Amino acid sequence: MQRLLFRYLAWSRLAGFFLGLWTTPAPAQQEAALFEARGPRREVTEGARFEVSFVLKNETAQRFIPPDFGGLSVRQGPTEMRSAGFLNGKAYSQQSWVYELEAGHAGSYTIGPATAQTARQNLRSQPLTVRVVKSTVRRPSPKGAGGEERYFIAADVHPKSPWLGQQILYTLRLYTQIGVSDADLLELPSFEGFYAQDRRRYDTRVHKERVGGKTYMVRTLHEVSLFAQRSGTLTIAPARVRLVIDEGARRLLGGTSAIVVAPAVPVEVRPLPEPQPERFCGGVGTYDWTVSADKQALSTDDVLTLTVRVRGNGDARRFVPPRFLLPAALEAFDPEVREQEEYETGDEFIHQRTLTYAILPKQPGSYLFTPEMTFFNPDSGLYQTLRTEKPIEIAVVPGANYGKPLPASDTAAPPLPPEPEAWWEALDHVPEPWVFGMAGIAALLLLG
Repeated sequence: MQRLLFRYLAWSRLAGFFLGLWTTPAPAQQEAALFEARGPRREVTEGARFEVSFVLKNETAQRFIPPDFGGLSVRQGPTEMRSAGFLNGKAYSQQSWVYELEAGHAGSYTIGPATAQTARQNLRSQPLTVRVVKSTVRRPSPKGAGGEERYFIAADVHPKSPWLGQQILYTLRLYTQIGVSDADLLELPSFEGFYAQDRRRYDTRVHKERVGGKTYMVRTLHEVSLFAQRSGTLTIAPARVRLVIDEGARRLLGGTSAIVVAPAVPVEVRPLPEPQPERFCGGVGTYDWTVSADKQALSTDDVLTLTVRVRGNGDARRFVPPRFLLPAALEAFDPEVREQEEYETGDEFIHQRTLTYAILPKQPGSYLFTPEMTFFNPDSGLYQTLRTEKPIEIAVVPGANYGKPLPASDTAAPPLPPEPEAWWEALDHVPEPWVFGMAGIAALLLLG
């Protein structure tokens, strides 16, 4: 009876909780100021150009002091950009400074902190490390006059040995030493064994790159984010591209058509280490989160709302909302997904979810719990656990309905149907002619 009473009160409180979520407007809030540096998330090859940006959020800089670029050549910048608006009921503003840099010889380069001076404070960005590597591209395509390979396409993946569920980047590039007026993608791989998302915001600008001791003009033709669906060796099929070559006498006639092929690319997908932690959310990549409770004091008639915002670059289809370890006197229902989105940045796809947990206190008292979520970090090769900075502490007092029994019902319960034996006993009291008459009618109905 007490459990029925608790369930009755629980559903009543849940109804009020969801009605409050629907009808109560959220006040606009301003996030804290943040100044950060953003650079390439992967290695860059010798001679390649790339962007580095310094982003100031929720504050306005009166002066920007550039960093020491640590030996990297500045080719353009800074270009300043500003934006402002509202996102999820919160006001935001953003100011950024963008540089185009050129990689030198292979090695590790450190970009020092930049400084943004505002009316209230001086903010410094974190240092950035850029790793420059020699090109591993081979030249498998046609040869021009004198035996030189003057144009070809190459496919590459990064990283080459990803973990299961990790986001990897497939890039198809054109390398040329002569004029190419057009490049038509005839056939792209089907990416069997992967979940694929076409990239739309990749850099198509031409840059120089040295391959096999020779300098080529390089342009990205296509990029795809891939998420392996199984471990083991997966092979990405070749890609075919039609080029229009502008060279010699045929240049005046629209150029010469040539079809080039990028070789297949093997990818060795590593399985996640076993055993997996109990609270593993399925995310493989980099994740962050915020957790907030809507109240610290409540009664047994109330509902505690826990809001969790999770953001990461792993496979969104593998992500499972975390379940928290709570004291026995607190009962949590399955989380509701309030918002979910997947968007593309300059380097990758990001998925973001906002979850709300309804938690019901069954007993008065003081309770303490620390929400946790575990993901796999491919950079370290280890499982990593996110925790709230401080435990969530709540004080619960008895509500108006605490300890009350369920009200008695005025309506009598309907009688139960008789047991099978009772039917035979009832037939003993039916006159025999009636029994044979009913049996005859049933037989006629069956015979049609």
